[in-house]
Amino acid sequence: MYGFFQCVDGFLFMFKFLPVVVVVVVVVVVVVVVVVVQFIMYGFFQCIDGFLFMFTFLPLRFIKAIFKFSVRGLLTSWSVDQSLLLT
Repeated sequence: MYGFFQCVDGFLFMFKFLPVVVVVVVVVVVVVVVVVVQFIMYGFFQCIDGFLFMFTFLPLRFIKAIFKFSVRGLLTSWSVDQSLLLT
């Protein structure tokens, strides 16, 4: 039979480990916050990468293509040897 004093003793035994439980809960909350912040930072840097690609590499590729097209057009219209064309 489980008596009153055994129940109280078990209840008090539980309070011995309460600081450990509190520390574990605080550590878990901090770890979850850190992981969420890392995930948000990853998404942020993915967006920055896409933005920088759109506004740096694509205009440079466009300018390069226009330059190559105009040079090829001028060289072929002046009947220059085809081996001299830029590739």
